[in-house]
Amino acid sequence: MDRAQVDFTASFAEVYDRYLVPKDFAPHAARLSERECHRAPKRARDGAGTGVVTRELARILPGNVSITATISMSR
Repeated sequence: MDRAQVDFTASFAEVYDRYLVPKDFAPHAARLSERECHRAPKRARDGAGTGVVTRELARILPGNVSITATISMSR
């Protein structure tokens, strides 16, 4: 089999979440969450997208902070 012809069987979302999110988005999510933590919020909202910011907020903010994450469902 020609090396240029490789079957792509994984979903793009899985590949995106597994490889791109940790490398490209996780550092930004950590910085954003640290900034939010310094504000000592009682509530936080996130347009969840990949969920990387939501997960980081949940990790860094105290347990009594309410986090609302929204997603967009398209057909």
